[in-house]
Amino acid sequence: MVWEEEKIREIYDRNFDSVYRVCLIYMKNREEALDMVQETFMKLMQKRMTDFTDEHHLDAWLRVVASNLCRNELHHWWRRRRTDMCELDEILKNQTSEEEIREREEKKLFLSALLELPEKYRVLIYFHYYEEYTIEELGRWMKINPSTLRSRLAKGKELLGKKLKEAGVYEG
Repeated sequence: MVWEEEKIREIYDRNFDSVYRVCLIYMKNREEALDMVQETFMKLMQKRMTDFTDEHHLDAWLRVVASNLCRNELHHWWRRRRTDMCELDEILKNQTSEEEIREREEKKLFLSALLELPEKYRVLIYFHYYEEYTIEELGRWMKINPSTLRSRLAKGKELLGKKLKEAGVYEG
C-alpha cells in the first residue's frame, strides 16, 4: 500500500522534533542532524504502511532508524570527526522569563556535559531519560543485554555527575 501525502505529512509533523533531537544527540551538528532526519523519513517512505501495527510502533521505528542511520554515518571510515559543539539551543525550546532563562542555561550546561560523554553512555542516557524508553526496550533494539545497559547507565550517570560538578551545576 502506497503512502498518502497527507499521512506522511501527519507522521512527519508528529515525529520531526523527536527524530531531530535523536539525530542531534548523535551528530552534534544541526546540518548533519537535518540530513539524517531527511534520510530517516525517506526510509519510512520505502516501507509499506502495513508494516506497522500502530502509531506507537511507527514512532518507535523512526527513532530506531534515525539512531541506526546516525551511528552508521559516524562509523564510516571516511568521516572526519567533528569536535565542535552542537547548537544546544536547537535542542532546547525558546524560553523567555528570567527563571526560564536560568533554567535554559542549566540545561545547556547539562546537555553540554552529556554530549561530552562517550557515545555508549550519551545515547543510553538520552533514550532512557529524555525519550523514556525502558531498559528492556532499549536492550531489544540495541541488541544488548539489559543488565549490561543498567551497568552502562550507572557508569554514564557517574561520569555525567563528575562533568556537572566540574561545571559547577551539580554539587551531589
